[in-house]
Amino acid sequence: MRSIEPVDLSALSLATVEHAGHDYLLSPPVVVNPRLDEDTQQHFVAEIAEFGLSAQGRTRDTLLDDIASQIGFLGEEYAVAKESELSEDAIQLRKVLLARLKRK
Repeated sequence: MRSIEPVDLSALSLATVEHAGHDYLLSPPVVVNPRLDEDTQQHFVAEIAEFGLSAQGRTRDTLLDDIASQIGFLGEEYAVAKESELSEDAIQLRKVLLARLKRK
């Protein structure tokens, strides 16, 4: 007989993420509070407001993969972009990324 395990919605602290073969350090670590999506209660979802990030996954692991992918993308695109090429909101995001995210 299979037992049903309770859904783990405990907070996650991310100090490093991996994306496209690169490790990124987050300082201080980002705390992620996963929850189940409102519509189906079948997917884990989470937001990281300071990065303007919204992620989802069918499992906690796939949620973390989505978060890592998005943080890596932000680091690759915004942190290296010239301010003259960015909107005001993107410049603010770039400043947050430069302060919080370091590529190993």
